[in-house]
Amino acid sequence: FIDGKLNDSDKDSKLQEADNALAMMTLQMMDSDKDIVDNELIIDGALLFMSDPTMFWNQGDVTLKKKIQDSVFPEGLTYDFEQGFGTAKIASSYLLINKKAELSTKNPNVVATSGLEPPTPGL
Repeated sequence: FIDGKLNDSDKDSKLQEADNALAMMTLQMMDSDKDIVDNELIIDGALLFMSDPTMFWNQGDVTLKKKIQDSVFPEGLTYDFEQGFGTAKIASSYLLINKKAELSTKNPNVVATSGLEPPTPGL
């Protein structure tokens, strides 16, 4: 514009394009900030669950207990009225959490190796 290569109309059009692009980038930045907060909440919830899954189990409704059970035992649980619970396959993610807990008992953000429910007396 200063060099005379753009007229007033072209300059105004380019400025409007730049303003629109800036507004779009501002919206994208706000969305990414929201995603960061959402992800942090998800991670905080996961760490809380890993630190005390018993609390979630004891205080949760049936829907939450089903989700917990499905995440820890992806193939489900089997129960025989005569023999009790069968050996269940535990999710590899949960096994990793237990392995980390064994390696570092000082870290409060990992699950104790005792499992989801308090140990049954005499077992």
